[in-house]
Amino acid sequence: MLSGEINTMGGGGGQSGARQHSSVWGGGGAGGGVLLRGPEMTLSGRIDQRGRRGNNPSRVNAGTLKIFHGALTEEAPTLRNDRVLRVEINRPPIVSSEAGVDHQVTEGAPFTLALTATDPDDEGIASWSLGEDAPPEASIEGEGGSATLTWVPGHFSERTLSFEVLAADENGLNGRLTLSFEVEDSNGPPRVVGAGDFEIDEDVEINHILYAEDPDGDVATLELGPLPDGAVYDPETRVLRWTPTNEQVGAHQIELTAEEREGAARTVQETLNFVVKNTNDAPILTTPLSIEASGGDFLEVTLRATDPDVGDNLFFWTLMDGPGGMTLGDRTGVLAWQVPESSIGESVPLRLSVADDHGGRGVFDLTIEVSAGPDAPIAHAGDAQERGPGAIVLDGSRSVDPGGADLVYTWRQVANDTSPLVRMPEGGMRPEVTLIHKGLYRFELRVHNGRYRSTPSFVDVTIINVEPVIELPDNPTTAIPVGTHWLEYLDGSAAYDPNPEDDLTYQWEFAGDETSEILPIITDPTAAWTAVDLPGRGEWPFRLTVSDGEFEVSKDFVISLVAPSDGQPPSPPPVDEPVGCGCQSGPDMLPLALLALLFFLRRRRQPSLQRIRKASRD
Repeated sequence: MLSGEINTMGGGGGQSGARQHSSVWGGGGAGGGVLLRGPEMTLSGRIDQRGRRGNNPSRVNAGTLKIFHGALTEEAPTLRNDRVLRVEINRPPIVSSEAGVDHQVTEGAPFTLALTATDPDDEGIASWSLGEDAPPEASIEGEGGSATLTWVPGHFSERTLSFEVLAADENGLNGRLTLSFEVEDSNGPPRVVGAGDFEIDEDVEINHILYAEDPDGDVATLELGPLPDGAVYDPETRVLRWTPTNEQVGAHQIELTAEEREGAARTVQETLNFVVKNTNDAPILTTPLSIEASGGDFLEVTLRATDPDVGDNLFFWTLMDGPGGMTLGDRTGVLAWQVPESSIGESVPLRLSVADDHGGRGVFDLTIEVSAGPDAPIAHAGDAQERGPGAIVLDGSRSVDPGGADLVYTWRQVANDTSPLVRMPEGGMRPEVTLIHKGLYRFELRVHNGRYRSTPSFVDVTIINVEPVIELPDNPTTAIPVGTHWLEYLDGSAAYDPNPEDDLTYQWEFAGDETSEILPIITDPTAAWTAVDLPGRGEWPFRLTVSDGEFEVSKDFVISLVAPSDGQPPSPPPVDEPVGCGCQSGPDMLPLALLALLFFLRRRRQPSLQRIRKASRD
């Protein structure tokens, strides 16, 4: 501690002393000077500063200055009046252990260490603590200058580690002692990674890591008790997947058993606890989404809804979109509408919402099917069809009118995501449409008797995948000389698939005796059109297989190579020449033709020779 009178005036006077948080200094005269400076100081007591210009010193009442370790600039400052203030620096406690600082411990074995602390300033020891690097299993308890460190090293501890022990004096200054440890391995029990208590939300999928491990690297297995409905555990990925429903709000416990199968077999029982928190679900409409009504009548329907959440029983209805004149009671759910006769045979759409008192809101689309009553005709779009691509006949012949009037037929295709739109005929009882692509096509038929229009009738036509078709040329027969290799062509390019979106694959193969010494060579067996090298005369059968990925069809093709006289048509009989015509046959004219050719060639050569001779003379 620092106490005494502080003279803050120098020999020349002129400036009074100062009181600062970070420093205390004297006046600017000869007797002044810096006494103390530091980052952490407190000055207690009252300081009166008196003086005038000249040599009269100021008188300062006694004060106390507390200086923490490291804050002193001059250890023995001298004042002008020759008084020396005694300075005492607060020093940290000294922490020690008779057992030393280096220790060996064993996994799972308790370890204790006695510690002492003394303060050089004779202050008391106020508290004991461990440094930030201390393992969570370690603890220290102390009173005054004595303490005991207790630690049971876990089986998953590091093999070497160190941490500090701290003892604080009455002023909060810590003394430190660093301890070092070598952790010896021991066969420990397995543990379950992922066990514990967790809060999750309903309707939100969780992917919870869960597995057993052994600290010594031994094989450990995990067995799970009964799981909640919908929960699935994958031992390969070690993930528990679960999307809790509204009915599963609350606490769920899963028993876990970790077993070590090597060394000293051990079993550990743990639990996994989930608390499923409720989230507000929107109400669900229970009234059918299709409502029937008659043109000209007044429609009044009370809509119904339920809420999955217990306690949410207040519903608020809103008509978001609907025909003119329609109303919906916001608290009663009563839908009312004067159905106009002009909507007979129509499907009138409307959209509404229903909400609970906790903010949950569901939106629903409904239709009102308006009929004309007993005098309206009845449309019948025929039976469903399933077939391959091509022309399809829709059949509305079973549509009837109660009064026997003639009907006008109106067909249209109902758009969906499984099939493209096609061109529809203007009308007719049995129109024909061409459907090429695979998919489900839906068609709607309405009939009109001149006064009323029917409600719609629907029919589904499914275009399915069918087999490819192979068309090959006629089997050829060719006469070749003996010992001749023959190049022939395999042509399957005429094969096709009735389903235009399918891609075909081709495979040619020799369909004859594969044990023959010499076999034909197919240039590209996977091409639609390819060449084949045939080693000589004979019957050479080949097979083409075509596939669209689902169906596979095959067809054979035979190439016949024969001798010139085998299988060839007979030569035509000689033609008799008329007597006395002066004509000669083809063989008799051959010598004359040769002579004429030689004469022609010689005449063409003469001009060329003349040009050559003239060029040589020049």
